[in-house]
Amino acid sequence: MRVLIAAGGTAGHINPALAIAGAIKKKADPSAEIHFAGRKEGMEYRLVTQAGYPSTTSRSPASSGSSPSTTSTEPHHPLESGPFRPERPRR
Repeated sequence: MRVLIAAGGTAGHINPALAIAGAIKKKADPSAEIHFAGRKEGMEYRLVTQAGYPSTTSRSPASSGSSPSTTSTEPHHPLESGPFRPERPRR
């Protein structure tokens, strides 16, 4: 099982997400691959990596609280790399 958890901003969001990840590993599927998504500048990166989970970081304008229309003109996928990147159609 592969699980992606996106939680950030405050410890009130991140700590429950870490508890859910732990419950998945302990009770549902010990071999589950659990990854977190969030900002590297945010509290989520520090707490998630301290807990031993990989973190896929995003530089998405939406995750920084700014309006995408004022900060970026390029299309952006927050998970454009890493284990959860979208698969490209084969040609």
